[in-house]
Amino acid sequence: MAGASPEEHQHLHLADKTHYRYLGHRASAGTRAILRDDDANRFEQLKMRLSTPLGCPSDMSLKHASSLQPISIQPSALETTLAYKMKLVKRELCTVFLDTASDNRDDLAKTLYSLLFAWLNEYINQRLCRDDFDTFIGLFDLPGPQNMTSRPNSLDHFCINLANEHLQNFIQKCIFESHIDEYRTEGISRFVPSLPYFDNADLPPSKQARRPHPHHG
Repeated sequence: MAGASPEEHQHLHLADKTHYRYLGHRASAGTRAILRDDDANRFEQLKMRLSTPLGCPSDMSLKHASSLQPISIQPSALETTLAYKMKLVKRELCTVFLDTASDNRDDLAKTLYSLLFAWLNEYINQRLCRDDFDTFIGLFDLPGPQNMTSRPNSLDHFCINLANEHLQNFIQKCIFESHIDEYRTEGISRFVPSLPYFDNADLPPSKQARRPHPHHG
């Protein structure tokens, strides 16, 4: 939201940032000022590169979702979607009230964010697309660790945590171990100190369960 002009705030129906719980408010006043200036500069650069007058309106819907005000959605339809669900009970569809509407709201925000990310990725691909290329830009977006407190964790949450652990392990090995063989080949490994790091390979989420192969007699 930093860097948006008053006209853009009005056009996108944005209130003060303190109204939006996803933005966080724990930083000190000095830190917030520094971050605000940095975000404003980055947002201005983003608008210039995307060549659109208002940046990405879809991103603003994420802020509204945190306050139960998504754009382009009828309030009654949103209330029904977030607070109720249809459940089959003995061959009869029943409306079940959901106490975890806030979780559904957060899921909606994640969906909007994923659509925004997909659009941005496609936009970049269209701008950079060439028949002959030597380099490429890879973007990888993954949710953070999942641990629901208001409802039991599902298989989806386990898979997300498993993917996070594998990604963390891959990044650590690339940073701390990728050049070890090269140093050894060059004969300089003894001059390069090893950097200790926490290897999460032995953590339960990072261990993939394998089904035993049947033995054929």
